[in-house]
Amino acid sequence: MLRATVLSSVPVIRVLGDIAVSADDGTIYGSPIDGSGTVLSIDPTTGTVTRAFTVTGPGASASYNSLTALPAGELLQGISTS
Repeated sequence: MLRATVLSSVPVIRVLGDIAVSADDGTIYGSPIDGSGTVLSIDPTTGTVTRAFTVTGPGASASYNSLTALPAGELLQGISTS
């Protein structure tokens, strides 16, 4: 059984569908579920949220709903369209 300990918590004012931690530098990224296509950077100490970048291409009907960080530092964002 996997056991974990919460080291700290910070409030985040946006509703996120998923988060990912970059293996190369420890940056925390969040994917909001507001349909904006924005990937956010979250400061783990203060909870400050800033826009890291915006995903383009899938169109306005895309729902951004998952986020994964690869070992080399790339991010994969899952989407669904309707």
